[in-house]
Amino acid sequence: MKKILATMLAFLLSGLPMVLADDVTVTGDVDKAMAVTFNYNSVAFGSLTQGTSENAPSTACSTGVYNATVDTNYAWQVSVNGTDFDDGGGHNFDKGNLDVDTNSSKDNLSPTTAVTGSPAVVGSYSSTGTAIDDFHCYDLDVPAYQYSASYSATVTWTYANQ
Repeated sequence: MKKILATMLAFLLSGLPMVLADDVTVTGDVDKAMAVTFNYNSVAFGSLTQGTSENAPSTACSTGVYNATVDTNYAWQVSVNGTDFDDGGGHNFDKGNLDVDTNSSKDNLSPTTAVTGSPAVVGSYSSTGTAIDDFHCYDLDVPAYQYSASYSATVTWTYANQ
């Protein structure tokens, strides 16, 4: 306190303008933010033959129609899980017969990850600072001697900041 008073007194006596300054630290935290927009809500495989594998959807993955637009300011990952295929009449087959893939390029898709009941990470990405499309691809293996019916399953894609 004496030092401040002595400094002020010296400035007043000198006739110079007095300037006192101090540094102030200013901080702010930017929250993680993410918005995901799915650009499709179903995948149709059409008519399939029992005992066949790697059946592609009626609309090929390489067209890029199966995608979600991801807008985030932080690193993120995508995981997938699903339910068994069921015809509603007591016939079903395992969700593991559906393989999926995700990629930031529609030209680099290779569905090799089998869908399970628990979320499995299928992609991890860094934030680009702009919205990007995350492309999805599917292929379906139909078990031999599978009962002839229309089957459906639910696939859940989960996007989360890391």
